[in-house]
Amino acid sequence: MKQAPVQFAVVSAARNCERWVSKNVGSVIEQSYPHWRAVLIDDASHDNTFDVARTTAGQDPRYTVLRNESPHGALANIVRASARAARAPNDVIVIIDGDDWLADSFALERLAEHYADPNLWLSYGSHKLLRGRLRDRLRGRPSRGQARPIPESVSRLGLYRYQNGPWCASHLRAYRKFLWDEVRDEDLRDDNGDYFCSAADVATMLPLLELAGPEHMRYINDILYVYNNDHALSDNQEPVPPFERQQYICSLKIRAKPRYHALSNPSAISA
Repeated sequence: MKQAPVQFAVVSAARNCERWVSKNVGSVIEQSYPHWRAVLIDDASHDNTFDVARTTAGQDPRYTVLRNESPHGALANIVRASARAARAPNDVIVIIDGDDWLADSFALERLAEHYADPNLWLSYGSHKLLRGRLRDRLRGRPSRGQARPIPESVSRLGLYRYQNGPWCASHLRAYRKFLWDEVRDEDLRDDNGDYFCSAADVATMLPLLELAGPEHMRYINDILYVYNNDHALSDNQEPVPPFERQQYICSLKIRAKPRYHALSNPSAISA
């Protein structure tokens, strides 16, 4: 029996990035791999982000652009967009920040080669920085971002919440819908019951890493993604102190949430 093609659910949240959002949307529309649906949510931008995104998407029925009347934050938008874009349990949710984009027109094709393995539930990596480091520019090579394999000692013991050092599970982040469905909604919310206003990558990936376990996750060394470190909201820019403090506080609260046990034998694998 021939295996069904991998179906991607591409999810983006964008705010005030009219300069970049056409590259985000265009990089998905131009993919050689045809089996995808995409949802981008404009989070009540003050500029023309929504109009630019909608114009770039054109009439492609696979691409949906939505707009919030008030800002909800990246995490809330990821939750909403994922629910709309991902339908079947084995669909693969792919996260692209609104001011970033896929590295080339074959990115999803290469990602699909990995997810043809039904035992792969989650992946991360790799990306390059838009504004390269001087030493890399002088050598004519791309500046790779911080995605790297999670240390074996951390993954073997499931100590993702307690790992010191740089954040490893970075772009390009992707995972099966059935894995995402196991994340409790309350674990994505703060003490007031609102979705965390910052550190969306930590809030989503920590429980997913724990649920997948080392045998069902993969670091992808190929550069599939461009991280825009030339944007005012970029985490690789010198952060504005209040934003840095907010991100730090959210990260601490997320890491204090209950740890998940690894998921075993989900029925979705054979669905």
